[in-house]
Amino acid sequence: MDYKTINQLNKARIYLANRNFDQLYKICKEIPYNALKGNVFDRDCEINKDTIPLIIEEARRKRGIKEIDKKDLKNLSKTSFRASSMGESELNNIFYTMESNLELFENKFENKIYKIDTFQQKSILVSIEMCSLFHLLGFNFIEWQKNHKDFINKLFPEFENLMSRNYKEICRSNDRSLYDALHNIIDKKDEIIYKTMANNKAMDTVMNMKKVKIKNFLFQRSVFTSSPSGVIHNTPKEGYIKGDFYLIRDFINNTNIEWDCLSFKNYGSNPHRSCESLLFNYFDRNDINSRNKDYTKSIGVIDKDDLIKGKCSIDEIPTTIEFTPNEIEYMKYKLNGNKPISKKKKIR
Repeated sequence: MDYKTINQLNKARIYLANRNFDQLYKICKEIPYNALKGNVFDRDCEINKDTIPLIIEEARRKRGIKEIDKKDLKNLSKTSFRASSMGESELNNIFYTMESNLELFENKFENKIYKIDTFQQKSILVSIEMCSLFHLLGFNFIEWQKNHKDFINKLFPEFENLMSRNYKEICRSNDRSLYDALHNIIDKKDEIIYKTMANNKAMDTVMNMKKVKIKNFLFQRSVFTSSPSGVIHNTPKEGYIKGDFYLIRDFINNTNIEWDCLSFKNYGSNPHRSCESLLFNYFDRNDINSRNKDYTKSIGVIDKDDLIKGKCSIDEIPTTIEFTPNEIEYMKYKLNGNKPISKKKKIR
């Protein structure tokens, strides 16, 4: 892939992220179709001159969070980080994105185990559980139980039994309680939005919509089946994120390429807590450059029940996604720190 194509792909992704669809359509005419597939548009889409306008029109109809404040991304782990000055439109977009993420989970991750093969000839088993999803989308069940039980029971009477249950037991059983609770939260969005805009301190403390915004924004962009990921094995012992490896993902925020990662436990050693968390504080470029990096090469997937019941072994998990040379080359280019677009250049 030449420098010109990489530069065009970065521009196309920025136009798409910023909903500049007219410029996106123009630049897509200049980019080879096989380069657009997976790098800009969904790799499952048929990409040609007839389908590109349809894909762009579908993207135009979608609503959700467009960008996040980089300062907020860095400060997310601070306990004093709370919502402020969030308008009704911004809050509604958070719930639109949350609904989209629940649909994403149902289509991609529910009851699934993924086998990721890397260029270093390592195989990784990963899964995202319903219990993990509740945390990944910005809600802290343990904190609710410890500090906000009365408020939650008043806001959500249907949570009364859930709030008395043991969190670890919920995760081990992998029942739908916390997943269903996410739908209940969406159903109460009007009340949550009203009280947040009214500066209700209790609602702000319990829901923390700014945190929910950033986590939903990142989760939507962290789907490791959509394009290759960087992989860092043996995650560092320091810090509050634990795991056996990271999947490094990039995303467009305004006009910049930013980074987050999924931190995983190996599935075999801890099947009910395999996805630890998303790393939401800023993942520094120097930190990426200082670590040995691997890359995802192909991915297989199986229904979890088939593996548990012995219908299929780990070695028999079929490969369903093989990333193309274009996708892998583009990922390596981004991950190795090359920046063909100057931050000083304003893209219109």
